[in-house]
Amino acid sequence: MIFATGFAPFRGGPMHYARTRGHAEIADRLDTLAERHGPRFAADRGWREM
Repeated sequence: MIFATGFAPFRGGPMHYARTRGHAEIADRLDTLAERHGPRFAADRGWREM
């Protein structure tokens, strides 16, 4: 998911987005997407361990 920093539309890059939103919120959103669209959207174990 995270490839670099500083490109649009993230205003500061994906790392900034993850820090701002919080890892738990992103993992919860991925789990919601996995319920609707399949396991390919499930959060990796690393998202829960941060």
